[in-house]
Amino acid sequence: MGKCLTADTRVVDAETGAYVPIGEFASARQTVGLDGWQLKPVAVSAFLPQGKKPVYQLTTRAGLKIRATANHPFRQLHGWTSLSDLKQGDRIAVAREIPVFGKIPLPNWEAVLLGLMISEGQCKAPGHSPSFTSADPVLVQLLKRCVQEGQLGETTYREPYGYRLVNKAGRGGIPEPNRTTLWLTKYGLNVTAESKFVPQAIFTSPKETTRLFLQALFSGDGGVYRSNESFFIEYYSKSRRLIEDVHHLLLRFGVFSLVREKITAIGTEAHRIQITDREQIQRFAEQIGFWPDSIKQKRLEQEILPAFAEAPLRQRSNFDTLPSPAWEMLKTAVQEAGTSLNKLGIKTNPNQSVPYKFANRVTVATGNQQLQPLLNGPLWDVVASIEPAGEEEVFDLTVPRFHNFVANDMIVHNSTYARCGLIVNVTPFEPGWEGFVTLEISNTTPLPAKVYAYEGISQVLFFEGDEQCDVTYADRKGKYQAQQGIVLPRL
Repeated sequence: MGKCLTADTRVVDAETGAYVPIGEFASARQTVGLDGWQLKPVAVSAFLPQGKKPVYQLTTRAGLKIRATANHPFRQLHGWTSLSDLKQGDRIAVAREIPVFGKIPLPNWEAVLLGLMISEGQCKAPGHSPSFTSADPVLVQLLKRCVQEGQLGETTYREPYGYRLVNKAGRGGIPEPNRTTLWLTKYGLNVTAESKFVPQAIFTSPKETTRLFLQALFSGDGGVYRSNESFFIEYYSKSRRLIEDVHHLLLRFGVFSLVREKITAIGTEAHRIQITDREQIQRFAEQIGFWPDSIKQKRLEQEILPAFAEAPLRQRSNFDTLPSPAWEMLKTAVQEAGTSLNKLGIKTNPNQSVPYKFANRVTVATGNQQLQPLLNGPLWDVVASIEPAGEEEVFDLTVPRFHNFVANDMIVHNSTYARCGLIVNVTPFEPGWEGFVTLEISNTTPLPAKVYAYEGISQVLFFEGDEQCDVTYADRKGKYQAQQGIVLPRL
């Protein structure tokens, strides 16, 4: 009972594409959850405030974070495990892809300018105009075009401030509020670098709008490089919130990224998105990329992608594997097919994770229907740490049928109302007795109470349960046919 997440935990509104804190999710009707091993939009039937409770922060090796109560279950390969029973090194399911985009388009200039200013812009400059800094002439021209199309004014250049976004170049005229500042303020982006974020208008926009935004964003503070046989696409920011936003948006294109952070030499926090898996870099190049003809796009096209053909092929990174219990699934599949892992050239190591190439080989050879969905199912992240995180107001959702949803890009269990609770036998001992019975209860839970009665058995429902419970009503064979039901008091 009472398993839940902190109010700032973010979930997807699958109807609109919005990415919002669960504490503000009361009116939403759909989110994203697992159906088998595939994520899809799922219905939400209840929003459950649960009061103030002790919470713990779980951090994964990929850099994802979530705060939840100790009894909140997370998805493992074998089933659901409460946070209190998880330990460092355990594998839990996280989203590999979020199959949701919004429906409300933005003008192209606006999506691009948001990406440029969030990435390389000084958005809060009291007493001054917003500014933009870049050594890439393609991005500078792109900025000027967007400012012109948006009728935000003009762009001037002055060392060492870079490109200023002003209403009008030169002095004179009637002073007016800076139009770019007003535009940034509309999105809540008149903030310093540490407080930047992706505005909700991007999450609720269609795929093409989101792609333009990410192209501009990565072309600014992003990076692409090679180190020996390793390849990297990165994005840097002082804002953890912004990095989490970008990680989530990449998932909508099926690109999985790592979240990394460190303390700089001057004591400030620095965060970055890192894409290291070759398959993911290829997908980024195909689905998003940097801005056409920009310095980074040329490097991607001329240096990185051609090098893939020369470097040794690896299907997936060492990080992206199936948990070790999957060995038993492989063994079962080959036994049922009348073959063996040995015959398929697979050497087992029960203490290590299972490479996807082995799971794929077994699936192709056996046609096993249980393994097939796993091949493109969730990514199995590793629990890095679990630490107490104080007490906070917490919330949960009810997802009928599937009983799970994605929170902070991790797969978590939901809370469900179950047809089980307090069962009270109010049947008198005397056969044939007629009269009234008063049952007095006090509901101290945050859940609504419902009372059912049949043949002398009263059932009071106000508990939540993880699974549906079987309820058996005693069969009195018509002994109390005169029962008139329940009269609830008016309080």
